[in-house]
Amino acid sequence: MNTVTDEMYKAFVNESALDIEKAKLPTKYPEYKALMNEYHDGILLYEIMSDKVWNKAMIDTTGLKAFYQDHKSNYVWGKRVDAVVYETLNQTVAQQVYDLHKKGLDSDSISSVVNKDSELNLRVRKNKFEVEKTSYLNNQNLTGGLNQPFMFEDKYYVVHVIEQLMPMQKELMEAKGIITSDYQNHLEKEWLEELEKKHSIKVNKEVLYSVGK
Repeated sequence: MNTVTDEMYKAFVNESALDIEKAKLPTKYPEYKALMNEYHDGILLYEIMSDKVWNKAMIDTTGLKAFYQDHKSNYVWGKRVDAVVYETLNQTVAQQVYDLHKKGLDSDSISSVVNKDSELNLRVRKNKFEVEKTSYLNNQNLTGGLNQPFMFEDKYYVVHVIEQLMPMQKELMEAKGIITSDYQNHLEKEWLEELEKKHSIKVNKEVLYSVGK
């Protein structure tokens, strides 16, 4: 029984000594104290930013819609094509894709034929592509329907244009990511302006210029 008591007492002494040493760390080591303060302030700032900016932009759907309506002109599609893009590694495969498409095969059938021996022969993309922001489509004289194979940066492309789409307004859901990001920046700016009105800002230049020395 004494052995158990002795072990418990030793554990208590060690734990108490560690607690005392931890309590003295900020006094004994100023760098540690500064680091802990920075860590504390960082967590506090993160929580405030989450509440005032990041999370608010995610859950404030009414504010997001209002922001979108006020800034709709910033979110416009450029010229686009609704198209099927076939990407190949050489001209021979590109010509094969072109010929199969001319025979009336759809993209799935073409992919099955061309990629029979290797999945690397052909990559197929189906989407509405913004021409100026899609490197391999920009500056290509694309017409409606099937276009002749062309090369761009050592790859060959065959493009079937289903529809050409002129510039138009983006709907909220089509650009929600960038709109939400812009709304967060807007909320942050409003919050900082509110802080400036409520509190005067004083810069301790002596401390500021000592940073990094």
